[in-house]
Amino acid sequence: MRHCCRHHCRALSIPDILIGMLLFGLVTTATAFIMREGIRFYNTNTAALEVQQQTVRAMDQLGTELAEASISSFNVYRNPDGIIFSSTRNEDGETTQDPDTGEMQWHKYVCYYVEDAGSNLVLVRKEKMWDEPALDPPPIPADMKIQDFQTMSGGSPRIVARHIKSLVASASNPTLLTVKADYLDGRFTLKLQTSILMLNN
Repeated sequence: MRHCCRHHCRALSIPDILIGMLLFGLVTTATAFIMREGIRFYNTNTAALEVQQQTVRAMDQLGTELAEASISSFNVYRNPDGIIFSSTRNEDGETTQDPDTGEMQWHKYVCYYVEDAGSNLVLVRKEKMWDEPALDPPPIPADMKIQDFQTMSGGSPRIVARHIKSLVASASNPTLLTVKADYLDGRFTLKLQTSILMLNN
C-alpha cells in the first residue's frame, strides 16, 4: 500500500517580499554606516598620530639647535609666535673654526615661527646667512622681527610641522620651550614642554 505525501508550497506574498526587502535594506544601511564610521575613525586617528609625530620631531629639532645657541644671541616673540637665535652651523650645516685662533665661528640667524598656511597653522624654519662669520654670537638686532623672515626671499624656508597652534619660549637659560598642536578644531590637542640649556655662552 502506497502512502502519498503532499507538500503544500505557498508562494511569497507581496507583503512578505516587502518585509524581506525592508530587512535587507536595514542590514545593508547599518553595515555601510559601520564601515564608513570605521574608515573615518581610522583616517582621523592616523592623521592625529602624524600630527603627534611631527610635533615630537619638531621639538627634538628645536632642542638640538637651541642647545648649540647662546642666550646672548636669543630672542622670543609673540604675535606671531617665534624665536630668533644665532647658529654655529654654516650653509652646509657644518661647524667651522677660525683658521687663526681655532675658535668656533658663528654663521647665521635661525628663525622658527608659527604661520597661517590657509588650511592650518604651521611651524616654519628660516635662516639668514651672514656675509662673514663671527667669533662671538652677536646680539639679535633690536629692530629684527619675525616679519622680516616671513617676507624675505630665500632663507631655505621649511615647514617643520603642521597644525602647530603656538610656540612659546622663555627668555632665560635654560629656556622653557612649549609647543602646542591643535587638530580638528580642538578634538585632538597636544602640548609638549621641555627645558633647554644653551651651551655656547
